[in-house]
Amino acid sequence: MNNILLVDSDLGFAFWLGHLLDGAGYEALPARSAADALALLATIAIRVDLVILNPYLKGAAEFVITMKRLQKNARFMAVLPEHEAETEGGGHLPGIDAFKHKSCKTDEATQNEWLTFIHGVLSGNAVAH
Repeated sequence: MNNILLVDSDLGFAFWLGHLLDGAGYEALPARSAADALALLATIAIRVDLVILNPYLKGAAEFVITMKRLQKNARFMAVLPEHEAETEGGGHLPGIDAFKHKSCKTDEATQNEWLTFIHGVLSGNAVAH
């Protein structure tokens, strides 16, 4: 089972994605901030395979650096606002393996798209969407 750390202050999105990941057999670990994520990992000491984060959270760049030191094999995915161009700041956070835009859709096709993309990131085959 892959452990996915989901770091985003958007609780609606975090709940939706966490529920989707859990239903697909992933272990989703939600955190509202970088500080909360580090505190969670200090408490449960678990291996993280993928970190999905909002690159605009306070301390996001430092968080990625810290996580890369603590979780050497983890992959990192930034989740950008729905209409942000890839050339804007969030898509270029250092150390990010892939990025994906949030969507206001929650239908089955969107769910399948997210799961396929996340599987690709975990296997090293996805970089943008």
